[in-house]
Amino acid sequence: MPRRPRIKLAEVPQHIVQRGINREPCFFAEEDYHCYLHWLQKSAGDWHGAIHAYVLMTNHVHLLVTSTKPEGIAKMMQSIGRRYVQYINRSYRRTGSLWEGRFKSSLVQAEEYLLTCMRYIELNPVRANMVNDPAQYRWSSYRHNGLGQTDERITPHSLYLALGKEEADRLAGYRGLFRSELDDAAISDIRLALAQGQPLGSERFSEMICAAVGVRRAQRKPGRPMVKRDTSERVEDQRDFVLNWINEMKKLNVMLTPLIERGMKVKLYKTLLTYASALFAAALTLVPSIGYGDWLSSTTEQYESKGKKMKYLVLTREVIIKDESGLLPVPHVITRADDGGFIIAGSLGRAWVIKTDAAGNVLWRNLQDKPLSSGGYATAFTGAVAMQDGSTYLCGNMLLPPGGYTPSLLMHLDAEGRLLDERLYLPQKRTEHGLSYFDSCTRWGSNLFITGHIFQFSSVKGLGKNDEHYYWLIMLDAAGKIKWEKQIPTNFDTVDRTNSILMESNSSLVFAGYRASKSELFRISETGEVIATKYLDGFFAFVRPAVPDDVLQVYGLNQSDKAFESITLDDRLEEIHRVQGGREFDFGGRFAYRMPDQSLVLFGAEHHALNKSAVAHVDSKLQSVQKIELIHDAHFYDNGFIDAVSSTGKVGEFMAARKLLKHVPGNEASAEARVGMALDFIQIK
Repeated sequence: MPRRPRIKLAEVPQHIVQRGINREPCFFAEEDYHCYLHWLQKSAGDWHGAIHAYVLMTNHVHLLVTSTKPEGIAKMMQSIGRRYVQYINRSYRRTGSLWEGRFKSSLVQAEEYLLTCMRYIELNPVRANMVNDPAQYRWSSYRHNGLGQTDERITPHSLYLALGKEEADRLAGYRGLFRSELDDAAISDIRLALAQGQPLGSERFSEMICAAVGVRRAQRKPGRPMVKRDTSERVEDQRDFVLNWINEMKKLNVMLTPLIERGMKVKLYKTLLTYASALFAAALTLVPSIGYGDWLSSTTEQYESKGKKMKYLVLTREVIIKDESGLLPVPHVITRADDGGFIIAGSLGRAWVIKTDAAGNVLWRNLQDKPLSSGGYATAFTGAVAMQDGSTYLCGNMLLPPGGYTPSLLMHLDAEGRLLDERLYLPQKRTEHGLSYFDSCTRWGSNLFITGHIFQFSSVKGLGKNDEHYYWLIMLDAAGKIKWEKQIPTNFDTVDRTNSILMESNSSLVFAGYRASKSELFRISETGEVIATKYLDGFFAFVRPAVPDDVLQVYGLNQSDKAFESITLDDRLEEIHRVQGGREFDFGGRFAYRMPDQSLVLFGAEHHALNKSAVAHVDSKLQSVQKIELIHDAHFYDNGFIDAVSSTGKVGEFMAARKLLKHVPGNEASAEARVGMALDFIQIK
């Protein structure tokens, strides 16, 4: 069915709504709201948009905007969406869309509905039971429009200015509009106009608008339209309340979400809460064969089952680590400690790290749920290095502290996970506006080597076409002091992330920068000198040796031939040998290891079914494949790629970490839909 054409007119206010995909949150931390508002102001300025009112809810956004250009609002929303989604995906190491299709919009007849629409927008948090008064909600325009607090994003409409000659009179008049609730008729009219993409106003206004732009007006049934409760925005408002309540209580998120998404009425919440504990306890009995524990401890059992033991692959053990916060823990890195245990770190809205023993039992954790001494929060740990003294270095990132460059973070923990030191790093101590990211870190002899990337804004207004992008390399001594720092220009228009692999035989290191489906490789010396470079048309991951050697090999999907390949390179990054898999070979490996017989162990997902985490063992010619999917009938988890992998120190044995998402639709017995992380122990025979 073709989409209804969007009505575009200059100089007419538009009410805009954009929702998170599957009604899921699109703001995860305080910094996310600041970032969205920053790009809202920037994009509105670029596309001649005047913002009259806004509210940022947990999983959607309302805006009231007038543009002097017919295409201005569409371009503005496109600009915001592109920048904010890129920011969220990079910050939380996610992929894919954040928004649910196109934004919805309706033109507003200013004389009849503009002030009503402003009230509707700014009262959203009140209707969602998040606050009792709109002034209590930080992420809306009410504090500017009703209290006079400075908000440079807002351009007052002439009808707002007409509320009083003096500012005090206008503020008092505007607050007076909020003394009574919006009537149901006005709310229904606003929601119906948004749902149908039609003008909001009188019959004559609607007919004139539709005639002016040459679109057919939507046919409405006689009388006031009835809005179904399970699809109305009233239930959407209640969903915001539920999501906010879940974050505060840190309980029951995984039980409420599937029921809410199926349209559960709000009056059933109380009944659900009464029986929630009993239902959850009963659900746990469904998976008696796996280990299950919270962040502080982990009770594990060996797990084997039919279908998980193949000719070359065995899933020997699985540990489930439950997250009580209700948020999704995303593991970004695993590194093996000298005592045989593992350091696993990632993001959960805030950065986190855990230490496990060799069997996956949690020994300690560190969740960055409090501000750093320097201010702001650590939002993600992207690299971890286990030192010989049992301490751990973690590299990570922060999000938009007040003003200036966004710094990156290096944190040092002792053998028990207690903080020893934290340091913030800026690219060569720059203070201009920009973004900097630490992507990975590795131990290089007694030193610490970090790779990252930099966005240098061309102006204080934010991202633009003249921005500069660099790779960021830092060598630190064991005390965290910088020995040298390099910035290398990239050939890409932006950088998604970087990674590195140490070549011990010639005291050099190779790092890679990635942009979508393209790769750049650089070999550097211990002093940071660039020895060689290589461009590859595709995303190619380093193949790490199960037994240390001096062979540099990468694996990935060649975009030109649309075939998976392994490529061996020499010291100058020149190609020595290339192997291309057959057309039937279809496995997307994010992590790859080379066995002594030159066969490869790939961790990722089947390329045609990216929501199924899997491991593959393939011969050196990429022909014979043995695969094992890590999703199991008893779990009912719907998960995606494997997120992090490490060798256990024994040849052919690995531990993989993956986030656990929703239950698989159709398996209603799994309605508790646990959220957490799985540690899978894989053996290659």
